Amino acid sequence: MKRILLLVSAVLVLTVACFNEKEAIREATTRFWQAVINGKTETAYRMLSKRSHFNIPKAVFEESARFGMKPTLRTRELRKAWSAESSFRIEELEQRGAEALTLVSFRVPDLNELDERLSKEARRKNIYRKYKGDEDKLDAWFAKRMAQEIKAHRFSRISIEERTWLVREEGQWKINFGYEY
Repeated sequence: MKRILLLVSAVLVLTVACFNEKEAIREATTRFWQAVINGKTETAYRMLSKRSHFNIPKAVFEESARFGMKPTLRTRELRKAWSAESSFRIEELEQRGAEALTLVSFRVPDLNELDERLSKEARRKNIYRKYKGDEDKLDAWFAKRMAQEIKAHRFSRISIEERTWLVREEGQWKINFGYEY
């Protein structure tokens, strides 16, 4: 009887440990992608593995995590509107020892569709001529109009699936950005 209780206890402990480990993986993945969506690229960069830090310069990571938005004052409103309408969820999670892989599904405003639509508007309103030679002002006009369209819910959404590889380093799950599982 004692052996059966001991065996049941061991199975229960292992099940709880496995559940806690998977929750830690989910939490690390969620914190990383929420930071990226919110434009907190420095925070997201700190969540990367040592290997990622070694191979990916901070500036390169920040550029890839901006979703095409420049980090200027004029794009802050666009980033804020875009992130408010963006969502994600972890669809799958697989763990093998000190490595894990999650499949993350995103639903985000389609900036390409907005850009195409607003380009037509800019041609109609002679915006290109108005800001000819002043790329910053033209970008600011597009960022402002995109933010307005998103806030007014006049946009399409796109779905993106992204695999996120994690590794356990010094007792914490870190994102292995740019690597395959």
